[in-house]
Amino acid sequence: MTLLFHHGSSEGLEIQRPGGHWLHAPSIPGAAIVNVGDLLSRWSNRQLRSVLHRVVPPEREAAQRPRYSATLFYEPRHEVVISCLEPCQSPSKPALYPPITAGEHLAARRRETIRSGYEN
Repeated sequence: MTLLFHHGSSEGLEIQRPGGHWLHAPSIPGAAIVNVGDLLSRWSNRQLRSVLHRVVPPEREAAQRPRYSATLFYEPRHEVVISCLEPCQSPSKPALYPPITAGEHLAARRRETIRSGYEN
């Protein structure tokens, strides 16, 4: 999960919409943008959605202001089984994904990243 708190201008953050179009993420004073990871999307039966995002260099006067970023990546132990949480499924909304271990999921995501050319 990523929490992005805006301070002043929000220039730079973009999210990818269906079809590949990039959309500027608006800044709302006092609010935070929350981006969930793939596992949380899977656990919640896509009630919480992971989106592809990027940060582009700011332009004009915004390029002169300092920007700070701090990240923390956390994942379950590789042997933990990830399956849809009970409150997120029902007879009318069955689980969208089969159970998978966290390690298998991470390995699959890495393979997808390499195939798509995002990794050097």
